[in-house]
Amino acid sequence: MRKVRKPEGKIRPKKERKVYFLSSGQTDQIRQALNETAKDSRVAEQQIVVDIILNAGLLPEELARLRIEDLPHINGSNLIKICSSEYTTERGIKADNQLIQRIRDYHSSFRGSARSGDTLIEHRGKAVNEPAIRRIISSFGDSCGLKLNPRNLRQTYAMRLYESTGDYDYVSEQFGRLDNSSDVLLHYIFVNFAHKERNEMLKNMYKRADEKEKTQGQG
Repeated sequence: MRKVRKPEGKIRPKKERKVYFLSSGQTDQIRQALNETAKDSRVAEQQIVVDIILNAGLLPEELARLRIEDLPHINGSNLIKICSSEYTTERGIKADNQLIQRIRDYHSSFRGSARSGDTLIEHRGKAVNEPAIRRIISSFGDSCGLKLNPRNLRQTYAMRLYESTGDYDYVSEQFGRLDNSSDVLLHYIFVNFAHKERNEMLKNMYKRADEKEKTQGQG
């Protein structure tokens, strides 16, 4: 009988991907920082990048490619238009009036000379890339004393959206591409919240997240 050769070394089990969303206290902290008047263009850029991802759920590569004509106050709707690409699907993400106004203010104050085809976020006349968007988010988080990245901002957006609508399909459509992290989050929502006790579970989950935040702060 042929012997089966055992692999050398230890076999590590696959790491279970976790859901990372911000507590209500952390979200309030971010919103407070977003409402502060920007002292320069760099801070204003950080604010609009975090604002759009937290409140519209764009992927960093989508935001990097977001064009002037895709903005709601330019296209005459309440939608941020996302073009299809290898990364994501074409869709329109609904933006609330406050976000639309903040995008309009940033556009007029810092990108007023931009033409159709130009991107909203640029450095020295050139469009930024995904790593640059990640660095912008991280810098904003540092100024707030929080560890921020596109994943926890997007997952917070999806959780809040599901909490307000209770519509799993709508959240999935607005969330866009089903990469590893988003697939895990949407499955998490579907399994844990698609029933009548959804609101109570959400309440308890946010309470535990807030308590954990306070404990870490005391330590």
